[in-house]
Amino acid sequence: MDSRIGIFWLREDFRLTRNDALAYASQNHEKVITIYFYKKKLFEDRRAQKWWLFKSLENFKNDLDKKNINLEIIECESYQEGFKTILKQKNFSIYWNKIYEPNYLSFDQKISNLLCAATARTEVIFFLAIIFHLSVDLAPRSALF
Repeated sequence: MDSRIGIFWLREDFRLTRNDALAYASQNHEKVITIYFYKKKLFEDRRAQKWWLFKSLENFKNDLDKKNINLEIIECESYQEGFKTILKQKNFSIYWNKIYEPNYLSFDQKISNLLCAATARTEVIFFLAIIFHLSVDLAPRSALF
């Protein structure tokens, strides 16, 4: 079992079953944390969507609690800002499920490039999830973990 922290990036798929990246992180790490990037600006004038998101995250957190997995919600303006928060940590692996739509594939590539630029040690090893193993020592751990 890997001693690095396994971070699962929760996108829009709020389920435990058939969630390959979360399953892989759980099977290969002693400690797993799920992160969700909350972009408040997207929900300013969308009460119904905000309510749905809140309920979905609440239910998903309850499911994660049963598996001893924490859910951390990171409020940010952009995914890049959110990932910069994550990259302040050290000694972790990050996992997310790939979405096979053209815009998402392009977006995944941009996030992959951001992570590659931030660290010298990365690898993609899982066919349905993009996985980065990072051993960076950029800053002391924050309250996120």
